[in-house]
Amino acid sequence: MNEYFEIKRKNFNIVTKLGERSYKVERKGKYFFLKDFENDKKGFETYVDSEWKLNVTGIHHPKIYVYDKNFLLVASEYIEGNTVEQELMNADLPEKYFELLFKANWFVKKEKMPISFEPEKWKLTNGNLYYLGIIEGKFEDKPLLERGPLRLWFYSKDFAKNLVQKGLPVNKERVPDNEAISNKQMALMVAKYYI
Repeated sequence: MNEYFEIKRKNFNIVTKLGERSYKVERKGKYFFLKDFENDKKGFETYVDSEWKLNVTGIHHPKIYVYDKNFLLVASEYIEGNTVEQELMNADLPEKYFELLFKANWFVKKEKMPISFEPEKWKLTNGNLYYLGIIEGKFEDKPLLERGPLRLWFYSKDFAKNLVQKGLPVNKERVPDNEAISNKQMALMVAKYYI
């Protein structure tokens, strides 16, 4: 494996391999997220198009630094910190997350932009909630958040089931015996922050 990637005469040194074709890289003391799409031209185009479309919304997301459409490489801003899923595995989320979540949901509805509200695709860094995913599918009148993923932002039975499906550990003491507890927490956040 190479120790660096070159995109448009800019060298990015590999710091850590994050996934099958994704890396944390460094250039001139600054960190970036680098995605190597190899032969996946459609995936590359979707990723780049998503970034441009997200730029017109109020949704925070990693900005593309440079990309190469011939070699299907993209270097984006690297967002430090844990995903919402990782944070929730350790402790209940602070209210700030829900305030920002419902604000993002408002932007999604306003712009009619289909994005994912799965908690592994979001990070809270420097007081901002960042979306790490792409624009997916077709927008529906009832945005995705209201169709189920909100339950995954609480340590609910649905969240625990999602962890099990991914092979991640579950703290059974934190899973409520009665879903009414999770429903009450959700209702309070919706009443307080839903726009």
